[in-house]
Amino acid sequence: MKAQEMRAMSVAELDRHLLDLLKEQFTLRMQKGSGQLARPSRFKVIGREIARVKTVKAELARSASLTGRLAVLSKAAADGSASASPATSPTATPPASPAMNDPAASDRA
Repeated sequence: MKAQEMRAMSVAELDRHLLDLLKEQFTLRMQKGSGQLARPSRFKVIGREIARVKTVKAELARSASLTGRLAVLSKAAADGSASASPATSPTATPPASPAMNDPAASDRA
């Protein structure tokens, strides 16, 4: 299956397809171990197909998170606030690490 066809699938369908591919890969490994493997080239095809499904799923997740961020930013712009969150502000300070808040940590170092 081509990546373009996978992009048209839902996440649930991609998960189901990935599970089927992983089962087939397992079956091929068992056949190889018992000496019954008819087409060794199928390993390469299945491995690439698994990678393709995982790539499409990552693309979908990335686009969903970007869409969510854009929605937050556009809502903040509509509300008239200067920045949507402190993390996007250039003057935001990074959060303190747990070790900085632990007075005993300096004794351990």
